[in-house]
Amino acid sequence: MAAALAVLLLACSGAVAVARAQDTERIEGSAGDVLEDDPVGRLKVYVYELPTKYNKKMVAKDSRCLSHMFAAEIFMHRFLLSSAIRTLNPEEADWFYTPVYTTCDLTPWGHPLPFKSPRIMRSAIQFISNRWPYWNRTEGADHFFVVPHDFGACFHYQEEKAIERGVLPLLRRATLVQTFGQKDHVCLKEGSVTIPPYAPPQKMKTHLVPPGTPRSIFVYFRGLFYDTANDPEGGYYARGARASVWENFKNNPLFDISTDHPPTYYEDMQRAVFCLCPLGWAPWSPRLVEAVVFGCIPVIIADDIVLPFADAIPWEEIGVFVAEDDVPKLDTILTSIPMEVILRKQRLLANPSMKQAMLFPQPAQPGDAFHQILNGLARKLPHGEGVFLKPGQKVLNWTEGPPWRPEAVQAKDFAEMFGIDPPLVLPFFRYRSEEAKSPLAIHNFSRWGTGEGRNTVKWRQLIRQQRKSLPIASVEKRLVEEVRKNDTLIIVGETGSGKTTQLPQFLYDGGFCQDGKVIGITQPRRVAAVTVAKRVAEECNDQLGKKVGYSIRFDDSTSNATRIKYMTDGLLLREALLDPLLSKYSVIIVDEAHERTVHTDVLLGLLKKVQHSRANANKNGKTLPDVQGHSQNLTLKECQGIRCAPLKLIIMSASLDAKCFSDYFGGAKAVHIQGRQYPVDILYTYQPESDYMDATLVTIFQIHLEEGPGDILAFLTGQEEIESLERLIHERARLFPPERSKIWVTPIYSSLPSEQQMNAFKPAPAGTRKVVLATNIAETSVTIPGIKYVIDPGMVKARAYNPVTGMESLIIIPVSKAQALQRSGRAGREGPGKCFRLFQESEFDKLVDSTVPEIKRCNLSNVVLQLKALGIDDIIGFDFMEKPSRTAILKSLEQLILLGALTDDYKLSDPVGHQMARLPLDPMYSKALIVSSKFKCLEEMLIVVSMLSVESIFFSVREKLEEARAARKGFESSEGDHITLVNVYRAAAECLEKSRNANAKEKTMEKALNRWCRENFINYRSLRHARDVHSQIQGHAQQMGLNLSSCGDDMVLFRRCLTSAFFLNAAMRQPDGSYRALATGQSVQIHPSSVLFRTKPDCVIFNELVRTTQNYVKNLTRIDPLWLAELAPQYYATEE
Repeated sequence: MAAALAVLLLACSGAVAVARAQDTERIEGSAGDVLEDDPVGRLKVYVYELPTKYNKKMVAKDSRCLSHMFAAEIFMHRFLLSSAIRTLNPEEADWFYTPVYTTCDLTPWGHPLPFKSPRIMRSAIQFISNRWPYWNRTEGADHFFVVPHDFGACFHYQEEKAIERGVLPLLRRATLVQTFGQKDHVCLKEGSVTIPPYAPPQKMKTHLVPPGTPRSIFVYFRGLFYDTANDPEGGYYARGARASVWENFKNNPLFDISTDHPPTYYEDMQRAVFCLCPLGWAPWSPRLVEAVVFGCIPVIIADDIVLPFADAIPWEEIGVFVAEDDVPKLDTILTSIPMEVILRKQRLLANPSMKQAMLFPQPAQPGDAFHQILNGLARKLPHGEGVFLKPGQKVLNWTEGPPWRPEAVQAKDFAEMFGIDPPLVLPFFRYRSEEAKSPLAIHNFSRWGTGEGRNTVKWRQLIRQQRKSLPIASVEKRLVEEVRKNDTLIIVGETGSGKTTQLPQFLYDGGFCQDGKVIGITQPRRVAAVTVAKRVAEECNDQLGKKVGYSIRFDDSTSNATRIKYMTDGLLLREALLDPLLSKYSVIIVDEAHERTVHTDVLLGLLKKVQHSRANANKNGKTLPDVQGHSQNLTLKECQGIRCAPLKLIIMSASLDAKCFSDYFGGAKAVHIQGRQYPVDILYTYQPESDYMDATLVTIFQIHLEEGPGDILAFLTGQEEIESLERLIHERARLFPPERSKIWVTPIYSSLPSEQQMNAFKPAPAGTRKVVLATNIAETSVTIPGIKYVIDPGMVKARAYNPVTGMESLIIIPVSKAQALQRSGRAGREGPGKCFRLFQESEFDKLVDSTVPEIKRCNLSNVVLQLKALGIDDIIGFDFMEKPSRTAILKSLEQLILLGALTDDYKLSDPVGHQMARLPLDPMYSKALIVSSKFKCLEEMLIVVSMLSVESIFFSVREKLEEARAARKGFESSEGDHITLVNVYRAAAECLEKSRNANAKEKTMEKALNRWCRENFINYRSLRHARDVHSQIQGHAQQMGLNLSSCGDDMVLFRRCLTSAFFLNAAMRQPDGSYRALATGQSVQIHPSSVLFRTKPDCVIFNELVRTTQNYVKNLTRIDPLWLAELAPQYYATEE
């Protein structure tokens, strides 16, 4: 290959000399004639005189317009004003030109903003139609506009519906002079004159190399191959073509390709035979212009492309077209091109008319791109008879919508802030206003401050007044009496009724905590348990952790004095392992039962059995004190007959199918409590929103700048979305003038440390509006003070599991109607509010009524392990409220046997099964921790389990993508992602140790760590949470007698340990480069976020199998395939 390459490059170098020595070859046929035509005398153009707000003032405001790659509209206007084809008599004009600069509103990063273009264009058309008669007589069919960017031509390049929303609907009869694109691209108007993007001619001329310079590079390209900032999977950028180039040819000597953009970029291009010109997110890259100007044969990788001046330039003769699917064969395609074909293409490219047609020089020159535009317009003449409309005839309602005002009108104008005009971007209409169910005022106590102010007499009086004002207060005696009479009670309490905070206090006052008994209240989420416990402690005028406390995973704030205990449902399940009768509880309240989490459903089934056991106790010689000290050795079955007072069970929620729960508990009584819901205006969008993240961002600022006081609650699907939007809000908010009120963004999601979650419940400082970005964690249970506006994109992240394939994934799906109603209700807790639903009303009618219970869509291995630990042998026969599939249960039993947690006869194994059940982790993670002691790598496994228990450790921002990648490389291990996580944790620990050695205070140490995280693009919140998890799990490991050990730098031991725990998650590389999951036979791909994405090892183990655009495996480690048979002989044979 090297010899062939040398011959080929030598021949091509000779071609340069030949081209220099003789006249350049003329482009044959009519195309050559067209290129060299002079448009003078072939057409006349009338240039409208518009107010400067449409053009010159935009340039004066931001001179970057003159140098960015879409400046052609400015230069075209200047050229026409002095051109010989211009006419001052509109009656003799063939074409009318409207000089409106739709791409001169630039972001701080130099990108054109798409949002204002339609409104500016509409306003300009309104102006010319009111002042001159020419637009109205044809509705623009003899008018042309220069829009050299798809952002300006439509609305947004990623929107499938862009043509319905942007500039194009206004200009369906007009002609666009616009940047080249693809036939099926929403922003490419049929019949357009397609042009190259602007490339500075003077700059390019300064980089010309001497004539006769040999072409020593065969294929040249510089640019991104993966755009993970805009595409989480990275590989879809350029529809996969660029990723394919890199994966197939990064080590090929024929290809000089890289992401680096060297100072010698132009010179290198002139030394190359072929230059790759693949599309990006859109195909208008300047590489095509550069290739033609520098005589480098363009290799055009974009299906159905419409190139610049497509009806004049013979691109098939000049360039090489490669289908996107044929990229893996690119080397074969290019090396098989006959030498005489390459020489001819180079001679054609050397023609000065070709180069001149690609450039917009200042001043204009004969044959340049300006003249080619006019030639293209001349070829569309004469206009047909159908161009002129009959009197009264109308084709388009182009003037619809309010008039546009320029940015400089007033500071508070929304467009002044962001170049976004909300009535156009997100036109909401009011749907309905829900009637207020209670006009009572409610005091916002969270704004009173903390400390001594809360211990004043006035404070306690206000607390009492507020409690009395709650709807539930009027039925206190009745509720307590109903609990006395009924062992099981179902309470349907509407939003704002006070059921979560008040009912436990009613029961405490009613004597249900006598003899040291406890009232337990379960919540499906940590933040609800914490915030409600703090609120109730305040109402009781007591310190948190005494009378009132909470207990959640990795955080306990209770004491022996605690009588009202809030906790997560999963934590109560774990308590049942130590005390199967839950004997210390007199009452257990299951709150938010409508959410039907897997823990809630299992807990309801368990509580039903506990109730039965405690209600049917008999005298067998055992008393409760006899077993309390040894209860951890007893199962629920062994506790039968132990004397214990009956358990009172209360199931409650704001939205609940009472009959479903009543039937499950044998016809239990249901009580309804009226709530307090102030009127909430529900607003829908007129049109669908394809990008709910962008729509949420715009709506936040729309509310902030146009609505009255009140905080904003926006629902998103997860941490990554929340943190991404948080950064964008901060960036945009910096553009506010000083007189505008400020924005304070507070996130809230499940993995966020509890103390940081509490920020959402604090009042915003004076002159500041709080914006809470939340997952569905904020839908129910807790009331975030001050919320008046809710933004609901209508999406939620949900778990999905296929027991046949074993694939569990988090997928983003539409919310249910019940969820949407809960979200809108958040706006009406303290007063009238508004809910902005970022979807159409017709879409709401299509939503499902309620969410499928989680137990029917998740991996049940952990559930089965917990039930086995409780002594429940017949899992299939267990009284679930809604039974999961038999296949899912059997699959979980099989997995637990393979992991060694169960014996072959489905009994809990000793000691491994009992140890795994005690750890609050997924069974595979538990197994990994237990066996790590044997492999002498417990410390490393603690790190990995902790880091995988939190959201993504790494983050990046679009503007610093290369910096983020470089920082991450400093931690990466060629062995895989798990060791990379160990490296990050160790580096963070080293940072803290340096601060500790410098005798820094705890707060200073955390600041230093935060700064280190920012410098290395590490998510500080996630890292801090991982440290907390590490501390808690280490405590569990020590209690179980596991030896704390470290393998140091011997990562072979660590990788073997991972293999022994995650052997069910192994995948082998196939001949075609894909992978096959050995346990399921599925075809999978390595996720682009993995450090092993490009190395393609033979065999890996992984933690997560997810489905997005295809099946991906994440969090991988390279292993020796023989380890599978050695470390998991129960599943793999050596022959395999």
